[in-house]
Amino acid sequence: MWKTVMIGFLTFVVFSTFLLGIGHTLEYKLFLFSFYEETANGVTIGGSVVPFILAIAVSYIVGNAYEKKRQKNRYRAHSN
Repeated sequence: MWKTVMIGFLTFVVFSTFLLGIGHTLEYKLFLFSFYEETANGVTIGGSVVPFILAIAVSYIVGNAYEKKRQKNRYRAHSN
């Protein structure tokens, strides 16, 4: 069980970092997270939470796929 949680968490960290990196490198606002930015009009605080939402969805899918594969392998080991 803890392996499934760790795989899900690592997937979340890697995927969100990847999307944030794309947003920062390409200055793509959908994936850009800027907590503090000084502009001519003042200070802007904000950013997109889309990378985090997508990372949660991907980590859920990967965690479930891993758990199903693990259960399938456990069933095969017990049936032999």
